[in-house]
Amino acid sequence: RTEPGTRDALPGPVAAVAPATDLHVLVAEDQGTNQMLMAWRMEQVGLPCRIVSNGREALDALSQQRYDLLITDCRMPVIDGYALAAVIREGEREAGARPMPILAMTASAMPEQVRRCLDVGMDAVLAKPVSFEQLHEALAHWLPRAPATAVAPALQAERVRTRTAPPALACEPFPDAVWHLLDGIQGPAVATAQFGSLAAFAGLVRQMVRDSQRQLQLLDAAVTQQDAHGVETHLHALAGGLGIIGAADLADRARGLMIDLEFQGLPAQVGQVRAMSEELR
Repeated sequence: RTEPGTRDALPGPVAAVAPATDLHVLVAEDQGTNQMLMAWRMEQVGLPCRIVSNGREALDALSQQRYDLLITDCRMPVIDGYALAAVIREGEREAGARPMPILAMTASAMPEQVRRCLDVGMDAVLAKPVSFEQLHEALAHWLPRAPATAVAPALQAERVRTRTAPPALACEPFPDAVWHLLDGIQGPAVATAQFGSLAAFAGLVRQMVRDSQRQLQLLDAAVTQQDAHGVETHLHALAGGLGIIGAADLADRARGLMIDLEFQGLPAQVGQVRAMSEELR
């Protein structure tokens, strides 16, 4: 569980949702880098949250206490976000309970993806990686008793609040040699503006490196076993993590391989998958 604390130089084009300790937010996300990002975003808006790794764990958490809002990834193991939302809505209908707001997180916010989310009972869709502004706006709209405070338009571009990064993310920035891979960030100043703290961003990069090593091992095993579904699953995880840290070109290549796998099959793409695996190492 994250707790509201002090934060470091986070951008504030809109006012923060007022901290409210009686509000409970549940986040369901299986990817470690995105878990860390969501914990940091919740720190930034000043609300506590509980993070779980799949739909089954989310249902267990919901059986233990009341939550005011659920933010869930769409693709997760065990029970995915679509099935999770459907189960929750069915239970609410049977109990005559007031619906809990459910927000989806997805890297593909195409119209058909958004429609699928709404069809299973989700209320809105957040595009990954979730920005501070996007999360703030969603929380202000969907959380009870936490309305946003209006900020004069003339002040919005200049509004910056000073915070200290939470201990889990406080670390020295990584060497400049890696910045060329992060083409979607383009330097420390942009990273600080987007994530509110260079130390927080460096922590996310390090988490992505740890996550990717495990995913690459699983990817290699899936290729060896000719498991096309497994290959696609691990490419999806890699693409998501790479996208979060701004490695846009690498993320796009991983997604391109996923599309090629769908239309051409694994045997035709083994060489490309192995080449990307080696490059990411």
